[in-house]
Amino acid sequence: MTMRCLSIFLCLLVLSAHTAAQTSNKPSNEADGPRRMLRKKSKKHRKRVEEKEVKAPSNNVQVSAATTQIKPCTLFFEARDNLEKDEFKWRCRMKGQDATNSGVLLGGYRANVDIQGIEYVLAAKPDIVSGETLLYAEGAMIENHLLVITHDTELKFDTQHAIGSEGRRRLATSTGNKDVLVVRVVTTDAQPTATTAQMSDAIFGTGGDPVNLKSQYEGCSANKITITPATGTGTACNDDPNYLGFFQFASGNYADCDWFTFYQGTDPTTCTSYGNNADLDGGTDTANSACCACGGGVTTNFNNNVVDGVFEINVAVAASSLTSSQLEDVAMNQLESQFGTSNLEDQFDLVMLCLPPGTTDGSWVAYASFPGYVSVYNDEACLYPSVAIVRTHI
Repeated sequence: MTMRCLSIFLCLLVLSAHTAAQTSNKPSNEADGPRRMLRKKSKKHRKRVEEKEVKAPSNNVQVSAATTQIKPCTLFFEARDNLEKDEFKWRCRMKGQDATNSGVLLGGYRANVDIQGIEYVLAAKPDIVSGETLLYAEGAMIENHLLVITHDTELKFDTQHAIGSEGRRRLATSTGNKDVLVVRVVTTDAQPTATTAQMSDAIFGTGGDPVNLKSQYEGCSANKITITPATGTGTACNDDPNYLGFFQFASGNYADCDWFTFYQGTDPTTCTSYGNNADLDGGTDTANSACCACGGGVTTNFNNNVVDGVFEINVAVAASSLTSSQLEDVAMNQLESQFGTSNLEDQFDLVMLCLPPGTTDGSWVAYASFPGYVSVYNDEACLYPSVAIVRTHI
């Protein structure tokens, strides 16, 4: 394909995505087709749900309290480009102790887990909204990056407003300036083929590359979208990831730091009215002490060596011992630690993770969740605008 043809192809991709974003306010629409395919498997299980709670007959299975779900997780839809066959699936984003129990490495406080028994979830809640629907599977076991759901698991659902690391949605507007952080992830046994300078050139054109992510978005949107390389300095706040908040789940009263972030923004009296409510787990934390939106949390100044939009991190794990998703969790937890925040989306519109080759699921190319601000690339896939445009999904 000639450079001109490639540019035209990329323009069509951008414009079609841009048009779709303007014609719908539902972030889950892009996943509707694949989601329908997944639902076919569970159609025979589906039943009418009159309330937000489903309870199947119990078979008295006992699960250790140390490994059962503590806090609701956020359901999201992931699309993955593979060399042989593309993959679409529902996953759940956990924080705090649940993330630790899932097996996340290096003391991280966030984890994206697979769901065994997703057919029961889809049967109970066929109208899941990616990035917004919360799932609490009472008694469900969490282990090895997996949430295990069986036919007798009590499932409860609620809605998380589009805030926090589950979707604060700085990208909610499909126009304007977008700060993009590219992350070169180096493990103990591998590193991406491209250097930081090559990544910066391919994505921002800093070395003179005429066809890059920045040029294609700006040219094809008639400069309605502009791409800016991220910088490494600023101020951030970190919510306490183990603060459960107070709630009666599925009754509309769920309240953790993300809840306070949303409502304090719309009603400045929220923290004053509810910020001293006792933590659900019986601890002494309150929103006023644990949540940045209420003046709590931990505020830090960060000064990281981001060069021309690219930041290199070294993680103390081997790529050859992890899946891409597990390595993503390690990288994201380290990034949040180094930037002093529980919500990287507060600092950046897009985060592009460029992983080294050699993960245990080595046939993948790139993937992202919808909606979402993080996209993940297998080695040199990070250098190709056609892959990046599809996965960054502005």
